[in-house]
Amino acid sequence: MARTFRIILAGPDKDLVAILTAVEEPLANLGFRRGRSVMRADPEQPPEERTEEAVEIRSLAVQSPELTDWKGAYVDWRSPAFSLGVQIARWSRGFLNAYVGIDRDELSRLYVEGVGRFYEALAILAAACKASGGVGATGLPFDPLPPDKVAQVFLDNPVNPGAACPLGLFAASMLTRPQVEQLAGDDFTIRELPGFWLLEDRDFVEVSRMHARSIEPPG
Repeated sequence: MARTFRIILAGPDKDLVAILTAVEEPLANLGFRRGRSVMRADPEQPPEERTEEAVEIRSLAVQSPELTDWKGAYVDWRSPAFSLGVQIARWSRGFLNAYVGIDRDELSRLYVEGVGRFYEALAILAAACKASGGVGATGLPFDPLPPDKVAQVFLDNPVNPGAACPLGLFAASMLTRPQVEQLAGDDFTIRELPGFWLLEDRDFVEVSRMHARSIEPPG
């Protein structure tokens, strides 16, 4: 079974159409194509009331009114190298989460072949959400993550309590370089992305590379 590495971005409540419109061109410039079907995914709707509702959106400029009353949506973006599934949830508590999923094996391969484009896409999505930050780990649940709890959850991984999440993203406007260095300690590499600091667990990256090499087809 495929495993999903999931990054949860956290920001203030924002219109879904504004987010999707903001990322459309930048992701296209990176080589991504958006899936035409946008699925409704209301995060707080009772399970018994949920329906499989999807609309085909060729142009956000023309068809965006169809999404105006939605509280959540799922969209996928595909590139030649990897695919992203993004579920956006607008919570009644006044904040928004974007759950960005990538196949764990694909991510491992990117740590061998080059992970830069994945991080660029992540920064584009985070900027569109006006995210204060985010956390990433394999199998993270679709739970609410308030923007003011990002650092706390980064240091205490929900799927591996007591350990930090292998990826952390923090808005440069929220933390200075010395603060990020203190948060990273000796275990994390700090990468600078447009508008964000990304913290990358060194052991996680090395294990990912080993895994990628182990699943390579024999040449």
